[in-house]
Amino acid sequence: MNKKIRIILDIAIFISVIQGWWIPALALSAFGSWYFPYYFEIILAGIGFDALFGMVNTMGIQGYFGSIISISIFLIMYFLKKIMR
Repeated sequence: MNKKIRIILDIAIFISVIQGWWIPALALSAFGSWYFPYYFEIILAGIGFDALFGMVNTMGIQGYFGSIISISIFLIMYFLKKIMR
């Protein structure tokens, strides 16, 4: 059952990133990061979003916000899970 949920969640995140809907992708990724023990797909979603819509030389650090936010959410959820579980 967990594999089905993970696959459905990954497909929904992939569609959100491809369409450029970063807020639903973050919400789904935060849920996946909380629900599953190691949910590295959140980092891949951030890198994918930056590859599609960021990473332009003229943007500076703003071109990497997707990766920075996804890694920070992953780390926050990881440490919260360690404290609470």
